Amino acid sequence: MSIQREEIIRCACDLFLSEGLEGFSMRKLAKCVGCTAPALYRHYESKEGVMREVVAEAYRLFAQYLYRALEGRTPPERFTWGSSPEREPWRIRPVPWGSSGRIGPGR
Repeated sequence: MSIQREEIIRCACDLFLSEGLEGFSMRKLAKCVGCTAPALYRHYESKEGVMREVVAEAYRLFAQYLYRALEGRTPPERFTWGSSPEREPWRIRPVPWGSSGRIGPGR
């Protein structure tokens, strides 16, 4: 993935988590990235294309946690390794949870 696409997806993830699907737009994403909305269409066909990649990134991140956890030899080790960002070679951004523990509208 190119650096531009990485920045677009990073901003898209942040925007989705803060605004939800209803508040997500290509114009807001472009403002976050620092470009124009038409420039985003050089990388993605549509808002749905961006969201597909956001979901793919979430699955990739989940798989990293899962595979890291499976390296543990005991259940407590697996639990700790799967939930411990300081043991991981990649940087994980924390998920902003609402007071109800849900993400998105109505949190």
